[in-house]
Amino acid sequence: MPKSGTIVLFDRKMPRNFRKDGYNWKKKKDGKDIKEAHEHLKVGDKDRIHVYYAHGEDNSTFVRRCYWLLDKSLEQIVLVHYRETKEVSLATHSNSSLLTDQSTPLLVTEEFDSGIANTYSEVNRTR
Repeated sequence: MPKSGTIVLFDRKMPRNFRKDGYNWKKKKDGKDIKEAHEHLKVGDKDRIHVYYAHGEDNSTFVRRCYWLLDKSLEQIVLVHYRETKEVSLATHSNSSLLTDQSTPLLVTEEFDSGIANTYSEVNRTR
């Protein structure tokens, strides 16, 4: 079982079950499948990286992220990152109204993980 901070590279075509790592991950309502968030990360204006996020069942601040490039020639290479996070629900954030105000640019100053952030600060616009 990899510890927090562990980064592992896999060839997806070799160990087909690289996500079977011994951890108990949160399950979907069906109770069988792992509940994973699937995202595409952009570089510039194009989707370039696919990422799966999973949270621990026994420790919800422990996460696994699996990344791979959407480029067909490199999509078999997967980077898996295990880490402990410090998440705060946006609903309990005292300045959560800032998140809905699109006119106010926000700077994420700490870890941003799957829609949950720790600390925000306003960015002053100078034009």
